[in-house]
Amino acid sequence: VLPLPAAVVLEPLLSLSRGVHDMRPTVVLDRAGRPVLQVALTVLAALSPSVGTVLAAWCLPYLLCAGLAYLATPALRPPSGPRPALTAGSPGRGRSEAQDPVSPARFRRYLASRAGTSMVQVAFARLDVVIVAALTGPREAAVYTVATRFVVLAQMVQQALATAAEPLLARAGHATRATTAEESVGELYRAATRWSVLLLWPVLCLLAVAPGSWLALFGGAYADAGQVVRVLAAAMALAVAVGPVETVLAMHGRAGVLVWTNLGALGVMVALDLALVPAHGASGAALGWAAAIVCKNLAGLWLVVRLTGDGPVEPAWSWALTVNLLAAGAAALALALASLQGAGATALAAPTAVVVGGLVVLGGYAALRERLGLPRPGAAGGVVHHVGGHR
Repeated sequence: VLPLPAAVVLEPLLSLSRGVHDMRPTVVLDRAGRPVLQVALTVLAALSPSVGTVLAAWCLPYLLCAGLAYLATPALRPPSGPRPALTAGSPGRGRSEAQDPVSPARFRRYLASRAGTSMVQVAFARLDVVIVAALTGPREAAVYTVATRFVVLAQMVQQALATAAEPLLARAGHATRATTAEESVGELYRAATRWSVLLLWPVLCLLAVAPGSWLALFGGAYADAGQVVRVLAAAMALAVAVGPVETVLAMHGRAGVLVWTNLGALGVMVALDLALVPAHGASGAALGWAAAIVCKNLAGLWLVVRLTGDGPVEPAWSWALTVNLLAAGAAALALALASLQGAGATALAAPTAVVVGGLVVLGGYAALRERLGLPRPGAAGGVVHHVGGHR
């Protein structure tokens, strides 16, 4: 009973720390400490396995991390001086010229909007699998689930970068004026987008060219799901190139509009799934999910450009996309040449393509390090410095 409320209050506690620009509790407790502790305790529980010991191993870290998060939350400490008034920028402006107190009603609307968006996003992650299972059976649903797990991994990286940028985007969006160019909304948005492209496009481009390199990890039963991987890798590449538009809108007080864009995208996914899954199975579901990803990200980009006048395009972004597209072309050429060598070489075609494409990416990143805004080898800071470590 106790771990459930602990898990519920953990995220709000960590959000308070992020709200005062302290990322350490989130990283140490939730992103690293809790998962590592859960795995370690589960391994110990396996020495004397039972439902109770495994359940305790998974739940107890929530209690510990919730307690530590409370102690690490500055906003919950007794104030030593007068409590400053909570203010926010005027609605409708990226950087307001006047500030007004945040009313409880406005704050409740914001929380309700964020909660509604989260619920819709849970439906994105679960509903298509249910539809595939209901319309085509459990085997096709299993193939679809396994083939699309790379999307979850990519979204985890996106969420990590967006979380690092959230406090700074909120401060920049509601400040009277940005104190430096690096602290402007546009600079933060483009920095987060650039790092997303640098980290994720190599993986997504190579998956689109050689999906067999991913599916081989799960055995021969999933070898026919290459089209699923290609479609969703292309859609995720677009989402990564667009950047954390939903985070920018939420930090500008536009959480309400995100509910509608996500609901609209969910409707697109369900409609296409119902139309395509009976005839095309997992590939039809992939087309539905891909269409939803494209719709909500393009809608978010249009809203961000209209609200702030800023987009993701910059020289470093263009260079990053160019390097990865060249790597994808080199990987496709290597795949075609390997496939022409006969049956023996066909099994090695996908790994060969991945190696060739990876080498092109590494070479391109090294040659264009300064143009891409990459830190010097061995330099401290890295992604955190460029996205979430501005001061």
